Amino acid sequence: MAATMEEEAIIKYRYLTQTVSTTANVLPPMKSLARRFFQFRTALTSGTAAEARALYDDLLRRLEAGIAATRGGIEAARRELAAAQADLRHAREYEALRRSVVALAPRSATRREMDGACREIGDLQAQARGLEEAMARRRAALTGLLAVAAGVAAELESEALAEEGALPETEMAETVAGPAALLDR
Repeated sequence: MAATMEEEAIIKYRYLTQTVSTTANVLPPMKSLARRFFQFRTALTSGTAAEARALYDDLLRRLEAGIAATRGGIEAARRELAAAQADLRHAREYEALRRSVVALAPRSATRREMDGACREIGDLQAQARGLEEAMARRRAALTGLLAVAAGVAAELESEALAEEGALPETEMAETVAGPAALLDR
């Protein structure tokens, strides 16, 4: 509130003490009021009461018109000040936004980083597929090795039992069938 009163006092002082008129063919407010006052004083000292009253009424009417014009000028100056303050506030907001935008990387740099990341992801996915295929081949080879090892172990066991003569015919048939029969169990 104090700032508004202070601004109002400054605007009023500047308007009343201006030496140049704001409109063409019109005296500045202080010069005009001073001239009217001196005319009134001269009329009081040299003329009749009726003339003085007429001059007083004329001076009062002009003074009230001057006050109204001054108030209008003050209101216009307030509106201009408010508009200038709003423009300044917007300029500061836009400057803050501009700084935040400038602080970010340009779109081309961001696009390059995204493309690089996409290529890296594609390379990693290709590596993952290659590793999965290698694991599948190793699993198949290991399964085959286990089947062969189981077949060899079964064959050795059946030979050992056959030498002892204790192997029944059904187990002998399974042993001869090979590792595939062992995997089905």
